Amino acid sequence: MNSTMITAKISNGCLSLLKSVENEESDEKFISKAICLAYELNIFLSFYRLNNDIIITLKSYDYAALENIAEKITNFQD
Repeated sequence: MNSTMITAKISNGCLSLLKSVENEESDEKFISKAICLAYELNIFLSFYRLNNDIIITLKSYDYAALENIAEKITNFQD
């Protein structure tokens, strides 16, 4: 995932992450990282693949927690 752009947007208590599909191993690491961060903070997470993108949404009204996750995910390197 070294050259992959990950887009993060926070709106109305929801963090949306968007990443292009790469290879299975890299994508699994990306999804696993998001799941671990959400679990640590007890935040609802859902993810799905749409065309060639992976979309992850996290729901919480703790804006600081969502910002923290967004920063960790967008800086994530496998």
